Parts: sequence; C-alpha cells; structure tokens
Amino acid sequence: MKNLNERSVRILASLGLILTTMIWGFAFVVMKNSVDLIPPTYLLAIRFSMSAVLLALLFHKNLFAADRQTILCGAILGIFLCLSYQFQTYGLKYTTASKNAFITTLYVIIVPFFYWIVSKKRPTGRNIAAAFIAVIGLALLSLQGFPDFDPPKEMMDRLEVVSHEGPHQYPITMGAPNFRQAIARKCGHFMGRTIDPETEIVATIGSTEAMVDTLFALTNPGDRVVMFSPFFENYRAQVIMADCEPVFVPLNPPAFSFDPNVLEDAFRGGAKAIIICNPSNPSGKVFTEEELKTIADLCIRYDVYAIMDEVYEHIIYDGRKHVYMNSIPGMWERTVSCSSLSKTYSVTGWRLGYAIAPENIMARIRQYHDFNAVGCPSPLMEAAVVGLNMPLSYYDEFGAHYAHMKKIFTEGMRDIGIPFTDPEGTYFVLADISPYLKKGQSDVDFCEQLARKAGVGAVPGSSFFNEPINNIVRLHFAKKDETLYAALDRLNHIKDMM
Repeated sequence: MKNLNERSVRILASLGLILTTMIWGFAFVVMKNSVDLIPPTYLLAIRFSMSAVLLALLFHKNLFAADRQTILCGAILGIFLCLSYQFQTYGLKYTTASKNAFITTLYVIIVPFFYWIVSKKRPTGRNIAAAFIAVIGLALLSLQGFPDFDPPKEMMDRLEVVSHEGPHQYPITMGAPNFRQAIARKCGHFMGRTIDPETEIVATIGSTEAMVDTLFALTNPGDRVVMFSPFFENYRAQVIMADCEPVFVPLNPPAFSFDPNVLEDAFRGGAKAIIICNPSNPSGKVFTEEELKTIADLCIRYDVYAIMDEVYEHIIYDGRKHVYMNSIPGMWERTVSCSSLSKTYSVTGWRLGYAIAPENIMARIRQYHDFNAVGCPSPLMEAAVVGLNMPLSYYDEFGAHYAHMKKIFTEGMRDIGIPFTDPEGTYFVLADISPYLKKGQSDVDFCEQLARKAGVGAVPGSSFFNEPINNIVRLHFAKKDETLYAALDRLNHIKDMM
C-alpha cells in the first residue's frame, strides 16, 4: 500500500512537472503575441494588478499580520521583480519567444552562482556540472523547433572571422575577384552556361542598383521601357529617373497571363527595353518557358533589351522551374540578369547584388556602376562567398522551407475565406479585400485600419498596378510559424474589426 502511494505521488509529480513546463513554454508565446497589441508597460500593469488582487484574496490574513520589515522586504523584492519583468517583456518585442525564454530562465543558473559570490563559497564540481547540464536542458526546451531567417551559419561564422582579419578597405570597383568568381560558378550552374567573372559580372549595392545602372547604360532620354502591371513599385521610378517613358502591359488575373498582341503593340511603338520580374513581385507569377520564348521572339524582332529581375529565382512552388531569359536561344546577347543575395541567403541588410550580361553590355553597365557606387562592402563580399559556394542541397532545403510557410498561410487564408491569388513563386499573396471595403474606402485607408485594429501589415495594391485597382492588398508570409498563426488568428476576425 505504501509503495502504491509512493508510486502515485511520483506519477502526480511527473505530470505536474510536464504541465508546468507546458504552461511555462506557452506563456512566452502568448506574451510575444500580446506585446504586438498591448504596450509592455500596460501589459505588466494588468498582470501585476491581477496578481496583487488574487494574492490579497488568498492570503489576506497573512497580509494584515505582516510587520513593517516584512512589508519593506516585500516591496524591495517587488520592485526588482517588476524591473526584471519589464526588461523581459520589452525584450520580447525584439526577439523570438524561444530566445527570450532561454535568456530569462538562465536565472536558474545565475542565482546560485551569485549566492556563492556573496557568501564567499566555492561551488563544487557537481555544482558546475549541474549548471552545465541545466544550460543544455534549457536550450533544448527553448531553442529548438522555431524557424528563423538568419543567414546560413557558415556565412555568419565567416563574417565573424572577417570582422577581425579583414578585408576592410576599398575593393576592386567591379567586385572582389573571389566574390565574382563565386557568382559565376553558382549562376553558371543554374543558367547552364559558362560565365566570365572578369568581363560579364559586376557586383552592385543590391539588385536595385544593378537595375538602375542597366537602365542608364541601355537607354537614352525619351526611350520607351515596357513593363508588366502589376509591377514592383521601384521600376516606374527607375524608368522615370532614366528620363524614359514607362509603357505598361497588363497581366490578367488570376493566372496573370499576358496578351501577346498587346505586348507586341507596346514593342511596335518603339520600345528600347522590357523589365521583367521573374518570379514576379507582387503577383507571385512564374513565367513559363513558352511565355518567355514569346517575349524573346518579340525582343529579337524589334531589337529590344530584356532587363530581368530574378531575386526570387529559388522561391518557386509545386515543381515549377525557373527559366532564365538569357538561356533562351538568341537572348544572351540582349539580356541583363539582375539579382541579389538578399532573399536566397536571408541577408537583405547586406545589400549585395549583381548583374550578369555579355561583355559589350557589361562594359557600359560597369561605367555607370563605377561612378554611382564605387564598390560593395569588402567584408560582406568575403563572407558571402561561403553562401555562394553552398551545396545544391541548400537550395532544396531553402525551397522546402518556403513551401512550408506558404502552406500554413494559404491554407489559413482559405479557412478564413479571404479571396486571394495562390502564388507560383516569391513569398507574396495578393488578397481581394472587396468583401471588407466600406463604401468610399480606399485600399490605403483599409491597410492603415488593418494595421491599427488588427496589428497586421499589408501593402495597398494600388502601389503595384497601373490600372485603377482599389480592392487588392499584398501580404507576405516569410515569417516564423508562430507569427503566421498569430496573423491568421487576427485576420480571422477581420469582419468584426474593420
């Protein structure tokens, strides 16, 4: 009977520990979602006030029996506890729930060592071993299973070394030789051709600079530049900066296909170049080989350059294939491929891009780059070489990760009932907000209210269309699982909030 009772106690104790661990873990996720809606100070005021009332009700006899010293000590401990929660809660705004939990619970280790310092006692070997095991345990509980978007570890490790060893001075204007060589190897593999890093590549400050340099190199003031609508909003500004005239050809939803006759009319009107984002931001369209051949035939017939923005080349779904325009017969001679490391290696802040083109075109692009940007950051190029040399398996894993995020978000959108266009590539979704728009309300007004009331950010579709579109917004799903689920939960109440 005694053994049975002991066994029951052990089972209950184990279940209690499991339950405590679950509550502890979920608390950080709940708080992470809460600080997006409620300022940390207000949130803590609510938590502490509720706790004070509850504890006062439970222990009111002890409260009235407390002497001055007990109240003083309690007040001091309360102040320190409040400050610690303040730091912890503010920290949640700037890091993940898992990392915050890990950092917070290090007090399990810190407090005993602090006591040993104060009491001038030396911890035993077992104490040290226990602390080490506790740190590992906390890491396993807190840091596993949460995707994040840091660059590959190999790149970060290399950057750490480079930060001490260099290079830190001006690079060769066209880009560090090893950086251009790595681009040539990586892109040459996917494009199916040999690329000369000395004459056919320039390293740029992101793909944006590559696009601007190319426009200035290939056009003259007054030239017409064709682009599809919807389009990445920078393109129109870039064309205008080059003193050229933008000409728009609509991509017709839901497949975002184009009419070849309308496109030819735009070319026939005297186009000098066409800008194509493939896969397309914001529509998520992946141009098929047949579509690219149609465009290529027109480019050759009307002597038009193709300026390709291919930054999303490795974010493609459902077995589709990214076809490079410069691989189409007859198009290498008239194509500039612009891209960057931003999306593929999660280094948007590094601002490393490049342009690839035949030598005669590249010589003109390099002239503009030389006086426009001087060069890319030397240490970042050095660290990026490691990423460019990643094995092919990296791109498979990268694509699978984005497919996972897309599945979560699009299935959630279907469950909620929000109409949207399922993207073929990129990490953008165009959602139809017609059911939620009030009379006379613009998409800009809607996005402002969505951010304010639901805490979900969206970009007005009118930013991307030449046509008078007011019922479309762009959402993106390149986020952690917990963030996507939180966003979907908020969107689920969109009718009540808007």
